[in-house]
Amino acid sequence: MPPDVLYHQYGQALLDSVRDGSYPESEEVISAELPPAAIPDILNNLEQTRNDVKANIQIISKDSAPDIDGWISQAKQLRQDIELAHDTSSNIINETVDSLNLQGQVRDAANKVALLDGELAFTKTLISFFERIDKLRKVLASIERSILNDQIVELTDTLVQASTELDDIRAQHDTCVAEVLKARLNSLREEVERSLLFHWNTLLRVEVSSSSVSAQQAIQRNAVITLDAVSKALSTLGLLGNAISTFCTNLEKAILLPRLQWHPDESTRSIILDRDLLRVSESSTEPILQNLFDDISKVIRFLGEHLPRSILRDASKILMPNLLSRLKSVWLSSAVPIDLEATETLQSIIQSVIDFSNLLEKQEWPGKADLMDWVEDIPRFWLGKRRQQSLDRVKSLLAGRPRTARTVERVETQFVSPKEGIFTNAEAANEWNAEWSDDEGSVRPNPGNVGLNHSKNTEKDEDVVAWGLDEFNEGEAQPQEPELRGDCEEDAWGWGEEEEASGERSHATKKAVSNPSKQESNGSFGTAPRTAMEITLKETYNITSLPIELLAIIRDIIIDVELIQSKNSQSPIASAAIGLLDLPSLVLTMYRAGASISYSLNPSGNMFLYNDSLWLAERLQELSEKHAKARLQLTADIQALSTLSKRAYGKEMESQRTILSDMLDGAQGLVQCTEPPFAQECDLAITSAVERVRDLHVQWEPILSHSALLQSLGSLLSTLITKMIVDVEDMSDISEPESQQLAIFCSRVASLENLFLPHMRSRERVEAVASLTAVYTPGWLKFQYLTNILESSLADIKFLWEEGELSLEFDVNEVVELVEALFADTEHRRRAIGEMRRLSGNR
Repeated sequence: MPPDVLYHQYGQALLDSVRDGSYPESEEVISAELPPAAIPDILNNLEQTRNDVKANIQIISKDSAPDIDGWISQAKQLRQDIELAHDTSSNIINETVDSLNLQGQVRDAANKVALLDGELAFTKTLISFFERIDKLRKVLASIERSILNDQIVELTDTLVQASTELDDIRAQHDTCVAEVLKARLNSLREEVERSLLFHWNTLLRVEVSSSSVSAQQAIQRNAVITLDAVSKALSTLGLLGNAISTFCTNLEKAILLPRLQWHPDESTRSIILDRDLLRVSESSTEPILQNLFDDISKVIRFLGEHLPRSILRDASKILMPNLLSRLKSVWLSSAVPIDLEATETLQSIIQSVIDFSNLLEKQEWPGKADLMDWVEDIPRFWLGKRRQQSLDRVKSLLAGRPRTARTVERVETQFVSPKEGIFTNAEAANEWNAEWSDDEGSVRPNPGNVGLNHSKNTEKDEDVVAWGLDEFNEGEAQPQEPELRGDCEEDAWGWGEEEEASGERSHATKKAVSNPSKQESNGSFGTAPRTAMEITLKETYNITSLPIELLAIIRDIIIDVELIQSKNSQSPIASAAIGLLDLPSLVLTMYRAGASISYSLNPSGNMFLYNDSLWLAERLQELSEKHAKARLQLTADIQALSTLSKRAYGKEMESQRTILSDMLDGAQGLVQCTEPPFAQECDLAITSAVERVRDLHVQWEPILSHSALLQSLGSLLSTLITKMIVDVEDMSDISEPESQQLAIFCSRVASLENLFLPHMRSRERVEAVASLTAVYTPGWLKFQYLTNILESSLADIKFLWEEGELSLEFDVNEVVELVEALFADTEHRRRAIGEMRRLSGNR
């Protein structure tokens, strides 16, 4: 393309971009460089375009020239208006400045007027203030003259008015003059008050030191001053309440309190009324309630005659609350007899109270309602005194240390079948004080009732708990089945011992103890006609004096209940019989609450508490049955006493078991019992435990019954031997010296069986010792067999397993572990173990 064409394209592209904001469409123009030679053509093109635009503007402006001329004319008119407004505003500003000056002058004039008004008002107020001050000064001067003339009563109203006026002045004008007048007025008021109180105390004179009161209606000074006028003046000044309160307080100290003092074993002072004088006499009178009412009536009449009604009304309201309180709490409470035989005395007291309450009503004194309420509450009040008396007796019992009072006897009657082998000869029956009586029918005795049960058959399970039979530690032998316990307890009572005169317990007896299921077929028990027999068993034990005295308290309560229900049905306290029936339960509850602390003062307190609670429960059961007509409900309390006894017994047994366990823990499982220092520790632990059991036997023997003593010792011995059995079975290797030493330890513990001797008179019955020990000590036969195993050869152990009764106490695994611990691993041992396992599988 020729260069001139290209230069034109450059100018046109630039013009389109400036005018329309568009870009060239030719790629060549966009990508080409602008040569300097093209600039003149471009400028010419732009100049030509500008001239064309100017020409177009001129053409267009010629068409709109008339409109523009109108606009110019309006603009000139607007300019003229603006100049006119400017001149107007300048005039307004000038006038505003002039008005502000005038307003300032007006304000100055108003301030001057206000100042003059204030000065005028202040002058008027000052004149009024001085006039009021002058008037008040004159009033105070007149008060001073009245005081000098002893016209105190008449000026109290003036004094109150002056005080009110001065307070108003001081509220409006806090000035020194007002304060000076206030001080002067206070001084005058104090002087008036002193004078009024002096007149009051002169008219009503109370001498606390001489216990006398005098009263006058009027006194003569410069003028006659009456009590009524003085009381009104004191009321005007607001002092009457304090004056009456002070008078009543002094009256109580001088007259009422000396008379109201209660001395049951001494005489009391009396009150004498002599016209205008009331005093406490130096002479004495008997502390009778009617005499007191008479003296108080004198005080009431004296005050009614000498005090204005307004004062008397306020004074009675102050005096009566304390008077009634002391009267009811001291005199009436002491006068009400607890003895039910004193019915006439109680009626007399009630009549005296009613008469006195009527006097109060007649004299318009308060208190009648309170006294009549007390009359209606006499049954409750008497019951409260009766309750307090009984509880005080229980407190005094619990506060002392329980002492052994006497030996008591427990008697139990059972129906026993002769097939049980009991009392096969008359000697045993006589020795145990058994009383026989034939009876039809065959009733098997409840084994829990022989030697263990201290109450009804229905409480057998709880009695078992009481004896600790449910407290064996894990690993201890559990009690035998009921049938076995029945026969074992027959041994405890000494029954059937005639059959064991050979010196050793027979094989049949061992079978009966070890296997209850074979007991009936055991020939050692003998046979007899199938006729049930009634036997009475007796056993003694010791109790303290506390339950005996507690029972006496309850008996006294029951006697009172029956006396009220039978003879005193019309008595004022007849309705208290129902509440009195609850008192035995309250007494027993207090006993149970304080028993643990009271009995803790005795080393054997828990055992005494056990005996006392059971004995008391038995006596209460008898008492409840005997006095059934009294509707006495003691079932829950009897059950609670049984629970208390079991808890005390269980607590003591658990404590002793813990002590024995701690002692045996010193042996450290009997491991290395032949090597020092472990040998000395083991020896000390076993010796201490054995001596502990013997000490407990000595401590408990004077307290518990024989069967209870054996049961307790058997439980502790069971704890001891169970621990030793477990320790020995836990040993994986026992040398021959250790085996011998362990057997010595077991023999030392086995020596405790001499504690289980029954009551006997013939030497031939000593053989029953082993039987009694096994009865009361679960695991005793197992412990004896353990001793035999420690001392026996392998052949002996095998023989005891095959031909003896070792399998009745040990299972095959226990025996095998002991054999493996005692004997070396040889063919002979393996063969013996295999034979024992084979025999165990065939059984």
